[in-house]
Amino acid sequence: MLLKYFGSLAVAVFFATYAICFMPFVSQAAVIAGTIQQEHLKFGLAFKAGSTYYTVDAGQAQFLSEHMGLLAVGSAHVVAANVNVTPATVSVISAKGYRSVPGATMTADLTWDTPADSSERAEGRISLDFPEVPGLEGAKPLLSYGEHTVDRAGHVVIREETAYREPLQLSLGRIFLALSLGLPMAMLLHAVGWYLLVLRRERQSRIAALPKQGPTGILPRSFFPDPIAEWRTGLLVLAVFAFLATLFAYGSTGVVNCAYTEFAYILVAASIPVAAAVADYTGATVLNLRVELRGISIASGRKRLRWQVIPWDNVTEFREKARRRRSWVELTFKGQWKKLRITDRTILDYTNLCNCVKQCWRRSQAPRGPGRQTVQPRRRPDTRG
Repeated sequence: MLLKYFGSLAVAVFFATYAICFMPFVSQAAVIAGTIQQEHLKFGLAFKAGSTYYTVDAGQAQFLSEHMGLLAVGSAHVVAANVNVTPATVSVISAKGYRSVPGATMTADLTWDTPADSSERAEGRISLDFPEVPGLEGAKPLLSYGEHTVDRAGHVVIREETAYREPLQLSLGRIFLALSLGLPMAMLLHAVGWYLLVLRRERQSRIAALPKQGPTGILPRSFFPDPIAEWRTGLLVLAVFAFLATLFAYGSTGVVNCAYTEFAYILVAASIPVAAAVADYTGATVLNLRVELRGISIASGRKRLRWQVIPWDNVTEFREKARRRRSWVELTFKGQWKKLRITDRTILDYTNLCNCVKQCWRRSQAPRGPGRQTVQPRRRPDTRG
């Protein structure tokens, strides 16, 4: 099962990385020194002061078009730029979701390059330099959409690049960059596909292989844990780490953040032992139950089960609870076991388990009258002579 999982994951990572290598944001993030790159960028622009968004009129939009600056740092060099700002209504994210506010749309035809004598793996970036707009003093410019990121100094970066001198180094750099995004994305999509296409069938086959039970309501009766509980929790951990790694590598703004690709690899590497530990803990704590007339037997784990029998007289409370789409049973015991919680997602045949436990517990809680005396039937007198 594990070999099949990692084999299919490797295939998914290969195809995802291969496809991402040819995408524009990767080819423009890793370039040969001395080549010219051309981009057409589009952004949503809003000016905010406090909780107020300012309207951008035609004069202010023209001022921005003429005075918008582009700052190049490192190996990046701006050759030409044509910025056009138009008043418009844009969508921004607030605490209540998306909302429409007054602002402007900004398009930029950007031509940039890197010096031919740049050192190997020389890094550079291009950011926007907003001028002080008359009538909008004190308002902070915000980009609501478009490919950008914001660095620690507050600069709006629209391009990050790494320059290479050799084609082989360029190919390796693009593969490394594409893999930082393709690996977590493939892990995330593969986890979803593995659960939907493989684990569901595996679950049915494992349930069919369990020991057969007698007719419903006949005791003793065994109840087994979910046979894929370990896989479900392990895949959930992998999916969460893969999602976070994707945000580090690509982010929600559309720019591959070269400074954080290493964090994506760290998260992916850390996800494997964490997922294995969580799956192992889940397998060691799953519940096996056996309902009998004398009591309920409980054992944890998958192998070498150590059953502990708790008489029904030691069960002090039985409660059925439900919240939204989840249901569970709580049993309160005397002595070592204080409380046991059994959920519908962790045990098979949950409805039958509830009925069996409820009937046995109610029978044990029924009031007991004075002991009955056994009356022997009278014998008829012997009238034979």
